[in-house]
Amino acid sequence: MPFIDKVFLVVSSSSQIPSFCKNYGVTPILHEDIIPKNHLPTFNSSTIELFIPKITGLAEEFVYFNDDVFPVKPCLETDFFVDGKAVCKLHAKDGQGSLGCWRMCVQNSWNLANKAVGVNINPNDGCMIPQHSAYTLLKSDCLGIMDRFGKEIDEACSKFRLMFNYTIYLYIFYQYLLGHTADKAHDFKYYHIWDIPEEIASVGFGNKIVCLNDMGDEKGKNFESRRAMIKNMLEASLY
Repeated sequence: MPFIDKVFLVVSSSSQIPSFCKNYGVTPILHEDIIPKNHLPTFNSSTIELFIPKITGLAEEFVYFNDDVFPVKPCLETDFFVDGKAVCKLHAKDGQGSLGCWRMCVQNSWNLANKAVGVNINPNDGCMIPQHSAYTLLKSDCLGIMDRFGKEIDEACSKFRLMFNYTIYLYIFYQYLLGHTADKAHDFKYYHIWDIPEEIASVGFGNKIVCLNDMGDEKGKNFESRRAMIKNMLEASLY
């Protein structure tokens, strides 16, 4: 990704800063650098991600990778931004039945984005959902809705995930409703680490971006063996 100017790594404290940061020009960002003190310490990714646009030196067009998302093949700038618009593919998710905590946080984000734009779009009483991939964002849009609804966003933050939280999807939804996104999917594949077929381990990943999610039942499974397999897959893809 040679078009990337700066790389930031958000960590909770200085004890979490990896030694490779200096060697590879990675700038560590502590939670206290961007998150208000009244929310610290926090163990809630939804709270942490909402304050990423506050990073000093962040570009107007920036890409956010969660800790389970990896670029494993050469990527082009147009994989993320097209004519000043953020690449984003959303699909409808209805609101039927009982909503879990995460899904409720996503619905909250969709509702506030609608309010911010002055519309009321609710597909099947639900919302839209992006790919769980790299998130392409425009800093001015993120800061714009944060400035307008700062009090509401601040009051919805918590140290642990709760059903009244907002998520980073708030910014994605806001961009989408403003017409600031390009309707294009990433070259992306989502994996549960326990469901990766072993027969592709020696080949590596075929997509540009992968998510290696650790959700699922690991009981009775060999973690060290699975970790070694994933390491081999990443090395086969990257090298």
